[in-house]
Amino acid sequence: MIKNLVTAIGLSLLLITTLTAQDASEKTKSKTAVEKTGKKEKKQGKKKVERYKTKVSQQITKELAAIELTADQKTKLATLVDEKVAKLIEVDDAIAGMVPKDKRKQRREAFKTSKQSGKSYKEAFKAALVAIGMSEEDQKKIGELGQSRKTLLDSIRTDLESSLSMEQKETLAASKKKKKKGGKMKGDKKKGSEAKDDKKMDKDK
Repeated sequence: MIKNLVTAIGLSLLLITTLTAQDASEKTKSKTAVEKTGKKEKKQGKKKVERYKTKVSQQITKELAAIELTADQKTKLATLVDEKVAKLIEVDDAIAGMVPKDKRKQRREAFKTSKQSGKSYKEAFKAALVAIGMSEEDQKKIGELGQSRKTLLDSIRTDLESSLSMEQKETLAASKKKKKKGGKMKGDKKKGSEAKDDKKMDKDK
């Protein structure tokens, strides 16, 4: 009888040990899966930030195409973009998140139709939001977010332009004046930032 009791106790201990080992193994696997997911998301996040930095830098550089930036000025631009990129991404994600995916194609088409009918950029943008049934309150929020985005980009431009030489500033001013005259002759000409948003409207996330 004692022998049977010892055997039973031994089997119980073996079962407990096996279950404990299995539980530990499952926890390790779960932890590893979470770590892998976290690393993947972090990697994707870093790629998104780098893409965004490149996109914003190219946008600013294109706007200053009339002048040749020095190495120090290019470094300053990279630093300025680096300081603002997180907030810019946050604002753009907020704007994109306010338009349901199943409404984005409709918004693009409504925007294009409005533009083709001769409406200004702002009028077409508003008409596109109305077309998808967006409330006045949400339209106002998108407008505020758009203004926040413009303020962030303007701060980068202003800080960078403060480092330009007098000759660069004169060349840039002359180029802007020339473009402005050309815009008046051609009618409703969009600014660089609006043209970029126009492109985003076409590609909608």
